Formats: sequence, structure tokens, C-alpha cells
Amino acid sequence: MQPHGQPQNYQPQPQPQHYHPQMQQVPVQQHVAQPGTVIVQRQDSGGGGAVIVIIGIIVVVLIALSVIAAGVMYVWANSLAADQPESGTRNSYTADDAYESTSWNSDDELISVRWQHAEDDLNWAFVVMKLSIGDNTYDCATDASQECTISQDGWDDSIWETGEFLILSESGTNICSSTCSIDIYVTYRGTAVAGSDYVTVS
Repeated sequence: MQPHGQPQNYQPQPQPQHYHPQMQQVPVQQHVAQPGTVIVQRQDSGGGGAVIVIIGIIVVVLIALSVIAAGVMYVWANSLAADQPESGTRNSYTADDAYESTSWNSDDELISVRWQHAEDDLNWAFVVMKLSIGDNTYDCATDASQECTISQDGWDDSIWETGEFLILSESGTNICSSTCSIDIYVTYRGTAVAGSDYVTVS
């Protein structure tokens, strides 16, 4: 017996099924540090550039200081050279017995030398001073390197100053042991300096 109100040969229609899409799970890869693994995080290397800049500045400063020092030395050397006569000098000296008795010793004071007229301080590097007795010639120096020593009373031992006097003494060599006539030979930059030709000492 069919239900009331339904037509003959009625077949119920299947109910539509609602589709529920399933969420697809995407596997997430996790990086797990293995034992003994060191993870290094790279950092900006801008600090190295700063160090290079600082080193460059230091080098430039050192070069600049070297150039300045060289310039100062050049000016000083030119100034020193300008204070010296280029050839010879108009200075003139006088020489006398040093008033110390001569002996057979080898350290007697023989001659005193002073300027009679002096305009220039003479650099000892360009001065040649010799003593001679007969055929024997003795070189004089401001140190003890020669047979005759030059003693100074000035402030600067590198120059023969206009206001100083000198003492010429034996230096390990017996130049004169009695009364002697000693010839004096003085040049400056290869030119003879005017002065006494000889001195008699006793």
C-alpha cells in the first residue's frame, strides 16, 4: 500500500552528500642540530674596512712627518752652509809661545793662537792646521787622533769661534824638547788663513 499523496512507481532519490574537503598537511622540515654540530651565524664584516682606513691614515701621517723632518733638516743645513764663507776667510790670527817650558815629555803646551781679526766662525771640518820643525810635519786636530792637539775655550767644539783662543799641545809625540822655531800652516777650504808664519818656543 503506497503512502498517501505519492505517485505510483515513486522511488526515493538519494540524498546528496556534503563534501568536506580535508586540510592537507604539509610536512614541516625542522632542522635539528646534530650532536657536535656548530651553528655559525655570519655577521657583517664592515669592521675590517674601518681597520684598513685607520692603518692608511697612520701611514699617510708618518709619510707627511718624514717629509716635514727632511725639509727642516734641509733648511737647517742650508742655513749652516750660508753662515760659512764659500772659499777662504778674511780672518787673521796671531800665534805666540804658550809660556810653558818645553821638555822631553810628549804632552807640552807649545803655542797659543788667538784671532787678530775675525768675521767668521770657521767649521773645523774645513780647517787644516799643521806644525813643522825642519823636515818634520805634525798634523793638529781637536781630538787626540794626531800628534798635535787643539784645545778650545769656546762653547761649540765643532767651530773655531771668533772670540776664542786655542792652545796647541803635543799629543803623544815629543815635537819640541828645547828651544824650537815652529812653523805654522793654517788653511780654510783650501785657502791659506792669514797669520803668524812661525813661533819660537822654549
